[in-house]
Amino acid sequence: MEIEKVVEIALVPNFEGISLDSNLEILSPSSGYSVGLDTLSFSHGIEFKAELSSMISALQGNPIGLWIEDGQIHVDRIKVIDDIGEALRIAKQYRQIAIWDFAANKAIYL
Repeated sequence: MEIEKVVEIALVPNFEGISLDSNLEILSPSSGYSVGLDTLSFSHGIEFKAELSSMISALQGNPIGLWIEDGQIHVDRIKVIDDIGEALRIAKQYRQIAIWDFAANKAIYL
């Protein structure tokens, strides 16, 4: 998927988030937990498209998580981990707000 298409998806009303593989294709395993390793965040503003494109470009070649929380756009380099204990430990290590549970299709807040 092209970066411009990812930005378009993020502009859809009520967008909550998406996980992408290293080729920017939708990542949706049936199990496991997405954990952010590096987080880039910014507020939804006038330069939204350019800022988001720049962040995605900087992380391209890695799996990416893109989500919105309290008006902030978060772009994470992510790792999918099978074990919830390990996922939570790594999330705490990287000071993450939450992990994503692919099986339950919901965030688990720390």
